[in-house]
Amino acid sequence: TYGTNISTTSSHGHARPDDSAIQAAVQAADALGMTVTINPFVEVDAAGGIGSVWRGSMNFSDPDDLATWFVNYESYMCEMGQLAETYGADRLFIGSELQGISLDGDATPYWESMIASVRSVYGGELSYAANYNWEYDHVPFWDDLDAIGIDAYFELASKAEASGLGNPSVQTLEEAWENILSGVQTYGSGQGLPVVFSEVGYTYWDGTTAHPWHWQTSTDEDYQEQLNAYQAVIHATDLQGSWLDEMTFWHWSMPGGEDSHYAITADSLPGTYIGGYVPEPASLVLM
Repeated sequence: TYGTNISTTSSHGHARPDDSAIQAAVQAADALGMTVTINPFVEVDAAGGIGSVWRGSMNFSDPDDLATWFVNYESYMCEMGQLAETYGADRLFIGSELQGISLDGDATPYWESMIASVRSVYGGELSYAANYNWEYDHVPFWDDLDAIGIDAYFELASKAEASGLGNPSVQTLEEAWENILSGVQTYGSGQGLPVVFSEVGYTYWDGTTAHPWHWQTSTDEDYQEQLNAYQAVIHATDLQGSWLDEMTFWHWSMPGGEDSHYAITADSLPGTYIGGYVPEPASLVLM
């Protein structure tokens, strides 16, 4: 669903998939033995196009506008909760990177009320996908949820360290993750909650490990850096205990079709759907 600007009080479902499509995706994942999470997004429908303005910029200076927005948002999230309950999703996120609203102290009672309303229609786990910096360690309503969600685009290297083919090394990236994970674990333990990485991912552009949140960090391709990044995050998180409950890889849009790096043919091996948005060799470590 999409708001019309950063301080709109209404939303519209411009790009929402049909319920039947959501049901089919949930059932397909369940048949493969996967844990299913539904993560609804609110994006800003700005002059530059949907998503051209970051949703974390949404905020309300007028208390009446804030109240009106939550009336609409709670209705939407309860609808998502009913859908998640009907189709048997294991987890539902009640927001993603809405830090302009999540960190607004005046909004906390609205979040708490909304969470209670969603729980009345959905019996699975609830979480919120907080931004990796500025937000996750300041969200005031974690006590009302079942897990701490983090969109884990942590910077793993400086721009200089990430420059050049194949840089940084897997070892360097794992060492960066060790420091990050230590801090995240400490915070999660203090909240008494497990942590889920609601988003993590890397593009094939040189420098992706310096700015993982950026869709294009360079005009130079660096598939080795992308591979190193995925190997490092998988190995580093595999060494963690039960405090890190789940990790979801983000679908970075890729060219597809005519580009041989991304094309999926009828005789593709199992798992090559991943190759549709993470090219080889990185896709090989995700299968």
